[in-house]
Parts: sequence; structure tokens; C-alpha cells
Amino acid sequence: MLSFDVPIDAIEEATLILKRMNDSGNFKSFRGMLIFTISQTSPICFVSFQMMPSFFTQYLCDQHHCANFSVDQLFRTLTNLKQVGFFAFTFSLDEYRHCVHLTFTSHVRGATMTTIPTLIPVVPIDEELIAKVDYSSFFSIDSEQFKLLVIWIGANKVTATLTRSRIKFINPSGEFVLTQQERKCIIGGIREGDEIRFSITLLPIEFFNSFTSKRMWFFKTYDSNGTLIISPMGLHAEIWSYFPGRLR
Repeated sequence: MLSFDVPIDAIEEATLILKRMNDSGNFKSFRGMLIFTISQTSPICFVSFQMMPSFFTQYLCDQHHCANFSVDQLFRTLTNLKQVGFFAFTFSLDEYRHCVHLTFTSHVRGATMTTIPTLIPVVPIDEELIAKVDYSSFFSIDSEQFKLLVIWIGANKVTATLTRSRIKFINPSGEFVLTQQERKCIIGGIREGDEIRFSITLLPIEFFNSFTSKRMWFFKTYDSNGTLIISPMGLHAEIWSYFPGRLR
């Protein structure tokens, strides 16, 4: 069983961001989390919108579920129904007919509407494609600096070096440097004299430039040269953008 109640605004904002990378994705449900996942192949990036049970008005899940769905279709359905006065919806998975029931609630007492998008069952994704985060070191920049970085990187793949006092991005045209002394970034877990190197490409620009978080958090992952960007969406949800260092 999988069912949850949530305001339209809470999901609409995230699906608008996700569909700027890919119109289609999958969802995975667990007792303690619901995840929408999309991906792209060039550059390789896996993005997940992770929601805790407290994100929802009500969340019921008795086992793991995984299925493909259209992010664009969900976004357009939410937007269209909100425009005609609906403000919340209930998502109910029909395991036998491989579809979901979306029941929308309006401000008029008792007014509801149900739509039934179809789903295609899939097997769980390869565990290697799920970021295994190394929280021992990190850096964080505010949304203004992040948007400047996205534009500066453009379509390039850049190399970055992280020390205890600064983060430096390098491409053939120059450097983009943020220091703790100037309060342009927050850095943690780096010992004096240590340096962490990684590479990153922030494409598509319209996807990464649409994040609404006040701060972005960068972490290394346990795979070789993997990088993770976490964009909080309130207290109980996050968008993870994972750039794996290698794939089998």
C-alpha cells in the first residue's frame, strides 16, 4: 500500500524543477521516505527529490514500491487543477491495475476530482546509482553565489579544489574562487594542509539555476571522485544532484 495527502504547492514546485532535466522518472517509496528520481546521460547525473513522512499531511506505506511515471504529466495536472481552485490532493497507488488515483480537493466543501495516470512497474535501480554520502567534509554556498557559479561554468566541465579556507573552480578561461574569510562559503571537515579535488558540470543550466533553496551543500561520495549537491526544500524534503565518479 502507498497513499499520501499533500498540498499541491509542495509537489508542484519540485516537479517544475525536475522536469527541466527530464520529463520522465520513477518513484520509490519506503516506510520512512518517498523519492522521485530523474537522470540524464550527458553529463551523467542522477537527481532525486527526497521527502520525509512529515513532509505530507498523511503518509502511509507498508512496503517498497518502484514505478516509472511522467514528471511533466504530474506537473501539468497539478498546475491545471490548482488554477481552477483545487489546493491539495491524495495519491493512492493501485498495485493491481498499475496506476495511481490522484484525488484533488477544492476549497468548496466536499468538492473532489479524481484522475488516473497510468504507471509502468520497474525493478529498483542499481544500488550503485544511489549516492553514498561522505559527510566528514563539505562546503556550502548561498543561492546567489550558486547561480553565479552555474552561469560561469556554462557548458564546461570544471575542476575544483577545496581547502580549509577556500573553494576554487578552474576552467580554461579563469578561476572562480570563494573564501571563508570573505564569508562567501562555509567549509567543514578539512584539516590544515589537506586538499580535495573533484570535477563537475552543471547542465542543464535552466535546471540548476531554478533551485529555490537559500543555500546549496556540496559533499563527496564514497565512490571515486563522486560529488553530491543537496538543495533543501523546507525542513522535510531535499533535492539531491549526484554526479558519480564511475559506473560499472
